[in-house]
Amino acid sequence: MPRKARRRTTQRSDLETNAERHQEIPSGRTVTKQAMFQLSLCSKRNPRANRRQEFRREMQTNDTMNDGCKVTKRSLDETVEPFSSNGAVQERPDVVSDEPEVKKMLMNCKTEERNPLPSYDCASSSCDQNAKDKSDCEYFKAYGELDIHRDMLADDIRTFAYRRAILSNYDKFYRKVVLDLGCGTGILSMFCVQAGARKVYAVDASDIAEQARAVIKSNRMEEHIVVLQGRIEDIVLPEKVDVIVSEWMGYMLLYEAMLPSVIYARDKWLNKGGYLFPERGHIYMAPLSDPDTYEDKVLFWESLKDHYKVDMSAVIPFAKKKLMERVVVQSVHQDSLMAAANRVFDINLYTITAEDLLSMEGHFHFECFGRNTIHAFVLWFTVEFPGHIVLSTSPYTDETHWQQTVLYLERFDVSEETVVHGLLKINPSTINPRYIDINLRYDVHGRTITRLYLMNDYI
Repeated sequence: MPRKARRRTTQRSDLETNAERHQEIPSGRTVTKQAMFQLSLCSKRNPRANRRQEFRREMQTNDTMNDGCKVTKRSLDETVEPFSSNGAVQERPDVVSDEPEVKKMLMNCKTEERNPLPSYDCASSSCDQNAKDKSDCEYFKAYGELDIHRDMLADDIRTFAYRRAILSNYDKFYRKVVLDLGCGTGILSMFCVQAGARKVYAVDASDIAEQARAVIKSNRMEEHIVVLQGRIEDIVLPEKVDVIVSEWMGYMLLYEAMLPSVIYARDKWLNKGGYLFPERGHIYMAPLSDPDTYEDKVLFWESLKDHYKVDMSAVIPFAKKKLMERVVVQSVHQDSLMAAANRVFDINLYTITAEDLLSMEGHFHFECFGRNTIHAFVLWFTVEFPGHIVLSTSPYTDETHWQQTVLYLERFDVSEETVVHGLLKINPSTINPRYIDINLRYDVHGRTITRLYLMNDYI
């Protein structure tokens, strides 16, 4: 069910190879969690990955619809980083364990670490209380597996964007208390210590918390980072925090429903005037021409008559129905977009409430570029950090493991300046609150079409 729980059909190459191939990390990308894309670890075994590498080289290095700070390999190297070459935080006279108040806090934190909150075990009776508990149970169990975290760390676009955002804003972290919500293997917590954080509370409800402790200890940061295993809604922190860092984004931004936990942590634990990383999220949408998928999924049945002398075209209506009821997470090429993208949702993490997420509506209005056939709408997202640093999953930038989200339609033809407009509604699924339902209404050629898409575990 988690965006990263399933392996992608293709995987990203090793970090070192990626860093050499990509000289800059894009700044304006939309992000969703089952939608990030990775190239093959061995491109010789995956010819599709080779073709997509060629696409990547053709892509624009700037997102045409987003302004923000470019994150480049060079800019990362030039960032003022208050840490030593071996990754350990430098000694500072104002951040030492000899200070009585710090020493007392560390003792309290170590007590918390020796007695962590219980992990979520799907075999326990507590997970059967209701659908929410059961979905949480399955969710955290999936994030206890290592492959998910390997995929996220192999996505250097994602990880470098967070590193850049934290280190370039080191003045917001220096001598501050930080909450890393959904810490995973702990890499963001360690970035915070490298930026000078006095204390980091790394919270994760899955069993990966044990690995985070081991990684943090091996990097000699255990005096600054306290790993707490449990849901943020159940944990009591020793103090309020100055910064909340979280990689909460799912496919199409909202899949997985981790944002309500960020909102809860913001309201309960963030000091007045504190910072959120990221602090804003946007969802974009555009019409898409995708004849290859339509031919593969629908017209295939018509082509069988020439091969076997048997007419299978009666299956076509059912094939169309199955294609149009699915939410598909895949990478699309920028040349397949048939109009300028619209920003349909703008989420301010400082002001949004959990109630706002129960029903979100966004309008769109497209004027098509030229004569073509529309097969789908494609969606992606960006998130923004303080300092105008943007992480994007846009087709106009390098691929991430989030990829893009595609909603297939009954195909229709357009010409230059054909208008397509409508309404997109997103709300949590009644079956599983971590899934989402997508209601689409659009008008084209004098017709109004409505569709319902279920973004569930079978995408």
